[in-house]
Amino acid sequence: MRFRLQSYTVGISLTALTLALIAGQASAQSGTQTVLGTTAVFGSPAGNSGLPGGATAPTAFLLTPGTSRLLTFSSVTGSASLNGTQFYGPDGGIYTGVANTNIGAFGGLTGIFDSFKFFTGALFAVFTAGPPVGSTSAQTDITSTQSNTAFNPSLNQVFFVGDGLVGNGSGATQQFFVPNGATTLFLGIVDSNTVAGSGGNATVPGAYGDNAGSFVANFQVSATAPEPTTLALAAVAILSTGVKCFRRRSRGAGI
Repeated sequence: MRFRLQSYTVGISLTALTLALIAGQASAQSGTQTVLGTTAVFGSPAGNSGLPGGATAPTAFLLTPGTSRLLTFSSVTGSASLNGTQFYGPDGGIYTGVANTNIGAFGGLTGIFDSFKFFTGALFAVFTAGPPVGSTSAQTDITSTQSNTAFNPSLNQVFFVGDGLVGNGSGATQQFFVPNGATTLFLGIVDSNTVAGSGGNATVPGAYGDNAGSFVANFQVSATAPEPTTLALAAVAILSTGVKCFRRRSRGAGI
């Protein structure tokens, strides 16, 4: 009888822990968005600094509350241009006469830097939790991140998406971990009058008026496996429960 009671207690504890882990996971979502060449990812916090010159506002995708969320793209198709003549796919391309990308922060969102100028005119994204408070001068260096299998952006950090694959049109699906607290996802393009900056300084986002083309992005936001720290806490709790049951059994047996 004592053994059955102890097993029952452990079973309840395990069930409670499992439910606690599941409760923190967000339910899966999916979405499809058309991103115009004039859609500015920097236009996300419209209540902060408004829109860059000539830009259209991005569409807000509201996220289901939760933790341990993962963004992936099943497909990104189409082409866009920053000047109306040179068109590239979602991974972007090298624009004639431009050596690098150096676009500054805008409206509380980080800017973009790429030392090789690849992937400008590409698809970008940002997670927010309402209009950013204050300002930032930070930039996201995307020189090498376009081939990463996983990326952990912070809130208000503009990041490269491209076609959502490790390679250009091929390779494994990239994983973008949703920062805790994020309530909205925005997709858009980055652009500026002088994309490469001026005198080594970043330029202000703008010059969207002559852009053309569009992308169609299909994406999913799903729950990931519990984080290692969460699993570690669960293991400690289970071990603690087991130790308590063993002590009770030992006392009952007179050991």
